[in-house]
Amino acid sequence: MRPGVMARLGLGYAELSVSHPSLIYCSISAYGQEGPYADRAGVDGIIQADSGLMSLIGVPGGEPCKAQAPVVDVMTGYVACVGVLARLAQRARDGQGGHLDVNLLNAALALQQSSITSYLADGELPVRAGSAAPYSAPNQAFQTADGWIMVAAYMPGRWQRLCEVLGMPALADDPRFATSPLRVANRADMVEALTRAFVTRSTDAWLAELQDADILCSRVGTYEDVARHPQVAANRMIRQAAHPALGNIRMPGFPINSAQENELPARPAPACGQDTRAVLRAAGYSSAEIDGLVARQAIHCAQASVTTSQTEAVAS
Repeated sequence: MRPGVMARLGLGYAELSVSHPSLIYCSISAYGQEGPYADRAGVDGIIQADSGLMSLIGVPGGEPCKAQAPVVDVMTGYVACVGVLARLAQRARDGQGGHLDVNLLNAALALQQSSITSYLADGELPVRAGSAAPYSAPNQAFQTADGWIMVAAYMPGRWQRLCEVLGMPALADDPRFATSPLRVANRADMVEALTRAFVTRSTDAWLAELQDADILCSRVGTYEDVARHPQVAANRMIRQAAHPALGNIRMPGFPINSAQENELPARPAPACGQDTRAVLRAAGYSSAEIDGLVARQAIHCAQASVTTSQTEAVAS
């Protein structure tokens, strides 16, 4: 929400902290609580553009692209969580709460640490490089006979072994490719040479040889590949849950201590207001008090079922 919305409702930090000085209050906005853009609205894609992130994504000479996953939204959620947890630890020591200002723009900048730090140091604008890392080579995807393989062999020992596996030992001694910075400077020639070898065999064939040589590599997978990935299965990162309207559904698991945490029974995301009564009862409110809040439309409570529109939204 834009700054000021909660204050207009009488629920801003300044109002609530008077009677609850230990309150930890986190505000999440597009641009922050102060400054010339504070009143502007923003969403993930807008901030990807405004923060410079879109200038990094895509192929040389191509149009600006955005990450199709809502990385700024997700990063902002993690930043907010870390901030709240840190303030909880501080409150345990001094008993004081506080107001946390978390916004999409700041989170997007934090997400780009290496790229923006390089620019601030040398003033050189980064260029779009597709799958390639701007600071090391080879560290990118290469086409194979049946797909694409991502290879990171920019360390001296791994570069030497890559050239041997590809049957091109002389490439390791080429002065144009002697170091990672030189390979970055001569990336086009390096990619042309390596691609000539990679396209002769399948992705699986190269993966087997490269892994045996301890060269960092992976197929460029689709979500179909991810859904049957053996390590994803071992981490239990795809869980099943019984949805009241959709039946059995699959969804991503919890990413921390995943093998243990994801053994617990999974439940789908609740409908809006589905858990309001349970949360308020746990906080000490009586059923009569909760009914009174509902009657005054101060809160919303819903049944466990979902509406048709919600079902359609989930299904889509």
